[in-house]
Amino acid sequence: MSLERKLDELNDLMTKSIQIQTRIMLLNEKTFLAVNALLPKDAKVLSFTDREMNARRLLGLTLFGTITPREVKTNFRLAAKKVHPDVNQGKTTDEYLALQEAQAYLLEILG
Repeated sequence: MSLERKLDELNDLMTKSIQIQTRIMLLNEKTFLAVNALLPKDAKVLSFTDREMNARRLLGLTLFGTITPREVKTNFRLAAKKVHPDVNQGKTTDEYLALQEAQAYLLEILG
């Protein structure tokens, strides 16, 4: 099997993996919203702001569990390596700034 073919297969597997992860995230979010809607208004302990949900999603954190400052920092570093302007010749400055903003927001609300 040629190297090109192996790389194509690997690329296909990575694409499928991302699609599956996206579907899982959407299903989890729909489940969260459905369960939250069934709870009495004074029992909505699971509600997050849109900003928190977006920050968690952006950093690849769990959408519905508890998170720690350490997890936020670790996930930020992993995500930042992929989009840092120095590594990607300035093409992803907006993405990097969004990651920084998400990290700062989550660390702020975690105290």
